[in-house]
Amino acid sequence: MEVARIGEETGNIAGLVLGLEGVALAHLIAGRPAEAITTCKRALALAREHQSGLFEEPSLLAHLARACLQVGDPNGAVVCAEEAVTVARRQGSRVVECLALLTRAQIRRATGAYGADLTADLEAALTLATETGALTYEPFIREERSRIRPDETELHEALRLFTAVGATGHVRRLQAELDAS
Repeated sequence: MEVARIGEETGNIAGLVLGLEGVALAHLIAGRPAEAITTCKRALALAREHQSGLFEEPSLLAHLARACLQVGDPNGAVVCAEEAVTVARRQGSRVVECLALLTRAQIRRATGAYGADLTADLEAALTLATETGALTYEPFIREERSRIRPDETELHEALRLFTAVGATGHVRRLQAELDAS
């Protein structure tokens, strides 16, 4: 909130866009997807209108896709996820493309659009994560791959990777899932 406030007060649009993205993520984490949608849309509108902070456009679209899915708007989620990938590629933002591809795969799975495209997104995201060193996405990609494959190998690898970076909340969540199976 503080970054958004400072961006607002100083007229620093890029700072405001960044701050609003943080606020949108906080809303998503807190289970307030409707507020996340409003905040993402505001940040996107400001960035596009002022041509400032556009480097955040693909990640904002990915967050917006997740929020749309959470409020029960699968069509909006699909559109935003597709646009996130398109914009990341247009910008040549390969690291953010990992997030966009992962999000699009998650949206496809959640909306029942299983198939080659979903698998291709996850493979492309994993390749990009490896090539760019954006390995923070790897456990999430592997977890998502475990959701579309019947064996638990990927889930165990995701657990190992989350453990290695100290992501204790994800470790507890996955360990509980594995213990229950």
